[in-house]
Amino acid sequence: MDFNIPRPAYDMGQSPGSPIFRHKDKDLPIYITVEFDFFRCVTFNDGFYGKTVSELHSGNLRDNKTGNRHSVLFRNERTSYWSEDISVARSEVRKHEHYSSHLMFWAYDDTSSSFPTMSDRSAFHIVNGMELGFSKILYKSENSIDLSESELEIMDRIRSESPDGLVYSSHVDPNHRNYLFFESGFRKLSLREVSLTIRKDGHVNRNRVTCATSSDYTPSIEAYGHYFEPIAKLKFDERYLESEEYISRKTNYEHNVSRYLKEMKPLIEPDIEDIPDEKE
Repeated sequence: MDFNIPRPAYDMGQSPGSPIFRHKDKDLPIYITVEFDFFRCVTFNDGFYGKTVSELHSGNLRDNKTGNRHSVLFRNERTSYWSEDISVARSEVRKHEHYSSHLMFWAYDDTSSSFPTMSDRSAFHIVNGMELGFSKILYKSENSIDLSESELEIMDRIRSESPDGLVYSSHVDPNHRNYLFFESGFRKLSLREVSLTIRKDGHVNRNRVTCATSSDYTPSIEAYGHYFEPIAKLKFDERYLESEEYISRKTNYEHNVSRYLKEMKPLIEPDIEDIPDEKE
């Protein structure tokens, strides 16, 4: 397998023009890259009412306990599955669960924001599972089919590199990509939006929380403290403003805003010698 062939950015669902760098000293196709959007669809149940957006998002990182469909591949690892396309995210949840009322999470890599809110500013380290046949490995795991020796070797190689995640072809639409994040990669995600759709008794109710705005993904940190109530109503939990997460995000945000303004100051304020003399 040739791992030295350069790949354009959009091969991994990334914005064209964003840089991708390949490790040349590794035998796995590992990319160091930024500027991604991700979507995750989750079947909604009444137990989600009253949970803040922060709590709902934290629930996207799942333990792989013995007996679930991915425990063979990632035992003792916490993982989170996302799609590059919103329609594929919906199709993925239909494949595994009854699809009716649902939450849709829209996330992005925090470091690509103009004002990041996370402490970890490092780019993603993502294994390109499309070159490794990971989609087939995942399918076999989900259907309790034993992996071949070569597939087990691939999994050992992936684990040894401790990447942030993998990208692989979607089973429901091979033209699109899915992402599997380990905990290190999940911790680099921030939310752009969380939307709720409730279908009940022939009626549809919708609402959403916007956590970042504009093309620069400017964060609205307080938005993580909102929560849903019946039926698809929004309220705010003031206790979130005292949480460690909020204080940490706010501190990082203010630091990055201050740094940005400092960098922009020479471009905004003219030098003294450039100011024309006032006419007498």
